[in-house]
Amino acid sequence: MSFKISLIATTRGRCSELRQLFESLLVQSYRNFELILVNQGDDPAVAALGQEFKGRGLELVHLPAPLLSLSAARNLGLRKVTGDILGFPDDDCFYAPDFLRALEDRFRRENLSLFSCVACDHQTGQKLLSSFPASETAITYSNLFGVGMSVTFFFSRESVQELSFDEALGAGCYIGSGEETDFSIRAFHRRPRGRFYPDLEVYHPYFPPRPELTEKFYHYGLGYGVVLRRHFRPAFWRVFLTGMIIRPFGGALINVFNRPRLLWCLAILRGRWRGFLLGERLLRR
Repeated sequence: MSFKISLIATTRGRCSELRQLFESLLVQSYRNFELILVNQGDDPAVAALGQEFKGRGLELVHLPAPLLSLSAARNLGLRKVTGDILGFPDDDCFYAPDFLRALEDRFRRENLSLFSCVACDHQTGQKLLSSFPASETAITYSNLFGVGMSVTFFFSRESVQELSFDEALGAGCYIGSGEETDFSIRAFHRRPRGRFYPDLEVYHPYFPPRPELTEKFYHYGLGYGVVLRRHFRPAFWRVFLTGMIIRPFGGALINVFNRPRLLWCLAILRGRWRGFLLGERLLRR
């Protein structure tokens, strides 16, 4: 028996990016899936685009909503899922034609509760995380922070039953990231059976560090620190050493003469340590 896949996407009027995602879904060789689209601001252009692709055969559930944080919008979509496998594409990501077929096959064959793969820029091949493993590997507590991001994590429905994203974390919040890692760890607690596959890719634009993004990366760093402290356990010592010390300090040293990357590394470093030291107190801002 095949598994149905539920994809939950949220957007704020980004029709050109959504069109690319929709087009990639129309040509999937695996057809047992649905797309739940949370249309923040109830943008008429987004609604019209959804209707266009529904007319072309895309199984799409359109959910008009007010402007929300990313986590709150995803929680709205979670209430509508009917599938056995859940994923959370960004509105600017897309998939190769056989991606969903490979995803379903590996979930079913490996009896997975958690799946991840590579996210990379389709044009340049640049990976979005330098920590993606080079070979297929089991997902564990010690590598969970480095094997995925929101667009690459997929979950069995039973592992996330009655779970929701922390609406104090993620885009649109002061603590600008960490919602997917927090969600993944809580799902993994329930059934720790996951794998990372380097041969499969989700396509997502890579945005190189720029000075105007420094503050944004600081808030991303806050999320990493808060979530690491919230769930800290002995298995996370390696995460602590690499994510809090080796990578950010090393990145700053390597890029000391590259001002944009240096500012980016220092912002992440400052955010991660402030998030870790203050932890849940930051959520009361």
